Amino acid sequence: MSDGQNNDNATLVGLVKDKCRITWEDEDTERVIGEIVDSACSVIRFKLGIPEDAEFDFDQPGLEQRIFLNYCYYAWHDAEDDFEGNYAADIAHARRVWEVRNNAQEQEAST
Repeated sequence: MSDGQNNDNATLVGLVKDKCRITWEDEDTERVIGEIVDSACSVIRFKLGIPEDAEFDFDQPGLEQRIFLNYCYYAWHDAEDDFEGNYAADIAHARRVWEVRNNAQEQEAST
């Protein structure tokens, strides 16, 4: 599954529901969590510098997933404004990693 946007995002929705401790099922909750996941995929890709065309899965464990899930947690609690300050170090670290990856790919493509 590539970032939850092109395929069924059921895995990401499940991960977010676990993170938010959502144990009930109803149509409104499913809709809201689905919207949060869709939005978070774009927001976190942008914040971390993950190119749109990059093959990347937020459903794989790692720093990016942790940032993604925590962003969704903050979004579920209507606290997105607090997220950036609380996760600035993690975001900066992941962004540096992606900058290195992107630069390496660009150099490889140009040779």
